[in-house]
Amino acid sequence: MPESTIVQQIMDPPPPAPDGLHLVIGPYSLQSLVLLSLARYLCAGRRVYWIDAGNGFDAYGLGQAARAAQLDERRVLSHVQVARPFTAIQMNGMLSRQLPQIPRACPVILSDPMALFYDLEMPENDVARVFRDFIRVVRGLSLPVLALAVARKAPEQRSRLSPQLLREARTVARMAITPQERQLG
Repeated sequence: MPESTIVQQIMDPPPPAPDGLHLVIGPYSLQSLVLLSLARYLCAGRRVYWIDAGNGFDAYGLGQAARAAQLDERRVLSHVQVARPFTAIQMNGMLSRQLPQIPRACPVILSDPMALFYDLEMPENDVARVFRDFIRVVRGLSLPVLALAVARKAPEQRSRLSPQLLREARTVARMAITPQERQLG
């Protein structure tokens, strides 16, 4: 299923996407592509809650996309609520405490969650415990969450984490960039 179709299903359901984690795996540019695809959605007054675990939120790029589409960039940007966890523990807290307060009509995007678990500054003895907590939170999600997973090689000692996340996702899609599309960048 193409990435844009999955994004559209999460953002503009009828029927609503099922609760839980919906995963799109792709290159680092996946985050920007999803942001750019949201400009018209946001300009229409809809809101998005963006948890920026991978520090990839590009407000400037979103503003440029809005201008290029002749949309009000201030309106577009004002409809994105960004939360930026700096640790996996903070991300778990956002998912477990803040998500229940988000209106169901406000789509949630979790951008690059594995970046926080692959951070080698996180002590190895904490990784398993914090990741177990993350999986517990994912299992208990009471609304649909679109997770954008950057395809990257995991540190060897943490290579078991991504397969666990894949098993927990309600849906999984992969986005690849063709050689022709790379030349456009």
